[in-house]
Amino acid sequence: VEVGEPWWMYHGEELADFSESDHRRNWYLGRVVEVCEDRFSAKVGNADSLEWFQIPSSNDADGLLFKARSLLRCIEWKNITLNLMEGCGGSGRLGLDDDELSALSRPVGEDEVIDFFI
Repeated sequence: VEVGEPWWMYHGEELADFSESDHRRNWYLGRVVEVCEDRFSAKVGNADSLEWFQIPSSNDADGLLFKARSLLRCIEWKNITLNLMEGCGGSGRLGLDDDELSALSRPVGEDEVIDFFI
C-alpha cells in the first residue's frame, strides 16, 4: 500500500445515480493518503475525514493465509434464512445492525472447512 494509490471504500448507500450492477452504487473511489507501520488511511476527494484500514502484519503468503484463516467466520445452515439471502445489500436492508448480523456467525473451527462461500 502506497500513498496516492486508489482505494475503494464501501458506503452502502445504494446511490440511485448508478445501476444495481455498477460497483459505484455502493463504493466510493478514494486515495491512500497516509501509510503507517500497521495501518493506512484513505479518503474520498477533498473530504475532511479519513478512514483507517489495518495492514496485515506479515507480507509473506503464509502469514497472509494464516491471518485470513484466523478471521474466517461461518454462518450455520440453521441460521440461514430467505431474508438473510435476499438482504445482500448490507445489514441495514435486513433490519439488523452490524453486531446482530455478526452474532449470526461464528469462527470457523481449526479442522473445519466451509461448504460454500457467498
